[in-house]
Amino acid sequence: MLKNEIYDFYNAGVEIARLEKGLGKIEFFRTKEILSQYIQGNNVIYDIGGGIGTYSAWLAKQGNDIHLLDLADTAITYAKEHMMNDCHFIAEVADARHVNRPDRSADVVLLMGPLYHMQDINDRKQTLKEVYRVLKDGALLIVAGISKFSSTTWALSTYGVNNNFIDDEIFFEMLKGELTTGIHNRPKEYPSPNR
Repeated sequence: MLKNEIYDFYNAGVEIARLEKGLGKIEFFRTKEILSQYIQGNNVIYDIGGGIGTYSAWLAKQGNDIHLLDLADTAITYAKEHMMNDCHFIAEVADARHVNRPDRSADVVLLMGPLYHMQDINDRKQTLKEVYRVLKDGALLIVAGISKFSSTTWALSTYGVNNNFIDDEIFFEMLKGELTTGIHNRPKEYPSPNR
């Protein structure tokens, strides 16, 4: 996805409540379970591409110093207005390719979003270069990826329950493209309140 497409997608508010329903609940539970194995309190954590701050809030409540950095200004605004009710963390608009933090300043970096949106290898390299610049020696980097089968798995797992996307010609063409090339190109029709 290009920067403007990513920005538009996340500024539409698609992440709000995503981890509170359906497969998102399982993702949230399992991700917290994995993070708990490696992260205890008292760390400086940069949650780069952390969206509305769901994981940032959870980690802040455990005594970590959290810096939520996300491209979408609406996500940062949402985090400040809704996610800091019983915790505090820094939340700023930022591009993963240019992290405005000092060298060797983070104990942990969460990169659980940006890389799978970047289809250009140079953007991925620049992001990883920035992450390694801000990580302390011996620090922890946690990265998430998405399989080329994820949209298909999601569509099949919810088919007939909350959607019939698999029957939608536009969505089906997107799935064929993902399975053929491994690249997710979201049709302009998604997200749409009519779908």
